[in-house]
Amino acid sequence: DPAQNRRKSGTPIFMAPEQHYGKPQDARTDQYALAVTAFWLLTGHFPFDADTPDELSGKKMFPQNSLTPISPSFKDTFLRALAYEPKDRFESCGEFVNALSAVSTSVPSFSSKGTAGQTAETQVPDVDTMAEEIYRKMQQEQQEEAERQKERNAQLAKAKAKRAAERLLARQQKKQQREEKRRQKAALKNQKKAERLAHARLRKEQNGGRPPLFNRRNFLLGGLGATAAALGVWWVADERFEFQYKREGDSLILVKYTGSAPSVTIPQGVTSIGDYAFSCCVSLESVTIPNSVESIRKGAFFYCKSLTSVTIPDSVTSIKWDAFSGCTSLKSVTIPDSVTIIENEAFSGCTSLTSVTIPDSVTSIGNEAFRWCKSLKSVTIPNSVTYIGDYAFYECSSLTSVTIPDSVTSIGDHAFDECESLTSVTIPDSVTSIGNYAFIFCRRLTSVRIPDSVTSIGKSAFLYCHDDLVIYGKAGSEAERFAKEHGMKFEVK
Repeated sequence: DPAQNRRKSGTPIFMAPEQHYGKPQDARTDQYALAVTAFWLLTGHFPFDADTPDELSGKKMFPQNSLTPISPSFKDTFLRALAYEPKDRFESCGEFVNALSAVSTSVPSFSSKGTAGQTAETQVPDVDTMAEEIYRKMQQEQQEEAERQKERNAQLAKAKAKRAAERLLARQQKKQQREEKRRQKAALKNQKKAERLAHARLRKEQNGGRPPLFNRRNFLLGGLGATAAALGVWWVADERFEFQYKREGDSLILVKYTGSAPSVTIPQGVTSIGDYAFSCCVSLESVTIPNSVESIRKGAFFYCKSLTSVTIPDSVTSIKWDAFSGCTSLKSVTIPDSVTIIENEAFSGCTSLTSVTIPDSVTSIGNEAFRWCKSLKSVTIPNSVTYIGDYAFYECSSLTSVTIPDSVTSIGDHAFDECESLTSVTIPDSVTSIGNYAFIFCRRLTSVRIPDSVTSIGKSAFLYCHDDLVIYGKAGSEAERFAKEHGMKFEVK
């Protein structure tokens, strides 16, 4: 098995150089471990003394500097058995053992603790005895390693079982919470519907059997605001079109849509689509927003999973939190020039969204604005944007390219986390900080240019990217410091 012959496992002091670097291995690799063990048995210490694995692998390149004190006859034998290149060693372990037995009776000497300046000469042991001792030592270490591995496997299995149990419990709790939320929402909906019917019946009885001021004629004439004012109430219901409205000063807010039509046109005169007005309208496929609307509020179209088309007019200036979050069928959206901020999670979870047009008026892309937009292939960020929020494009796994303009000064934490199709990124000179884990798990990212304007690169910003990732930057820059600290390739450019 070629993979098995390139394994890197083992105890570092006994590992041959080719094991350290995952190179091909053969019987001469075992000979190296045998020589280290024999040296320890004869001298009472290992041939190499190092504090770190890197220092240890460096000393193994020049064994002649470490094999002291030892008799010259033995030193030559060990230098050959511990040679850096496998081709320079003995042909087999048997040849190495025969070489040890053939040398003179002088053996390695070492200082005895408690007797300053004195050394003790040791007679060469019998070859069979020495071989038996080496075999016993190797067998003992293998058993200890097997026990340690068994314990590690048991711990991993327990941890895995615990995580599985925690996930199962979390799913059950979430399911119970969703069911409870559905029950509460259904009860509230029925209660509101009953209240509307009771109010309508009461008004009709008070008006001699005729509908009050709010009727189809004044609705078509744009009299919503006047109707609400005439009634002297803070809300008014259009039961024919299943809309509920609310007054706030001169503004008329669409509070709730209670219908189930696949296509909806919001009446002219509405100035704001209220919080969660169309939330969970799972049958809604398209909606037309009039140019009187100035604001799409929090969660306005949250989880409208069948919504495929929406027209946002130029009158809209803000798209609030969760406005279109969870609209899994929405394929494209054009944001008008009037919008200045795309707030947090505005289009989060729009898994079918393939393209988005961001106008020059937008100055900030909020946290998680396009999170989980798994079908989004490309996005052009305009020169007006100065900040890309945390998790802004998290797990946009189809995103192959992104253009970051010179206006951006900061890239948030996890901004492009798990954008697995992203191959290259150019950071403009305007950027001064790159957040923690900003490009982590971008597995196809092979090159990134970081200007010397960047003074802060967050923890693990480029961790687990492509193995051949090259960071380009200026000598002495933060980019060079980051690359060297994390063992990444760096080129001056």
